[in-house]
Amino acid sequence: MMATTGRARWIAYLLGAGLLVLLVAFGAQKWMKREPPLPVVTELQDMDGLSCADGLEKARELSRIAPDQGRLAYFWLFSQCAESPITAEAMIEAGALLAYHLQKPAEAEQVYARFLDQFPTEPAAADVLLQLAKLQLDKGDYASAVTRLTQLVQDFPDSPHQESARFLADRAAELLAADRQSVRTPLGQLRQMVPNNVGSALMLLMGFIPVVYTATNAAQRLRETQRAGVKLLIALVIVCIFTNFFINNFKKAQQIARLDTEISALK
Repeated sequence: MMATTGRARWIAYLLGAGLLVLLVAFGAQKWMKREPPLPVVTELQDMDGLSCADGLEKARELSRIAPDQGRLAYFWLFSQCAESPITAEAMIEAGALLAYHLQKPAEAEQVYARFLDQFPTEPAAADVLLQLAKLQLDKGDYASAVTRLTQLVQDFPDSPHQESARFLADRAAELLAADRQSVRTPLGQLRQMVPNNVGSALMLLMGFIPVVYTATNAAQRLRETQRAGVKLLIALVIVCIFTNFFINNFKKAQQIARLDTEISALK
């Protein structure tokens, strides 16, 4: 009986460790996807005393000779000239500087997204949507990229970027097909054990309840009198882990099917 008790406790510990690893991986994914806020620059020596229009010219000059200083100059414009007519132009230029010269795509995405929030009907918004979709495709965020491409096609039907949007939609379809194939591999299925949504994470957290109960001294009395109870508790943990797995697969399949439909509508 003591051997059975010891085995049950060690199984509970191992399952608990597995749950913890999966939850840590989920948290790490969330942390890595977070986007730090854009810098707020309220004082910059190069921009002291300049008007908004002169500040834009200075930012352009700095971008050519010292791109890092040019980046700060544009952020100074965003904070000091938020209501100025030059803001839209400054955002477009800053996005290009960040994305293609300074290799800061996360900051470029935020600048472009801010432009679309503030100037959704500007003719230049079509180009911004296209650039934003490119950045999102490059980082593997197919859902956001397809949303931006759909917005471009629907909101700007006369834009010269229509053909480019459809080209990017074809690229998104190819990347999505590759992603679908990778999910079907053994390694891909193993990755599906890591939660990809809050519901899966909650299911794993529920698995800790029988783990803790099985491993505590309070469960010792139950094990001494009722082995079936121990097996049931361990089985509940396993059920929680595999329910998490099936939820992940279901959510992934739903996302791929929805993106397939949206991409088909773009072609």
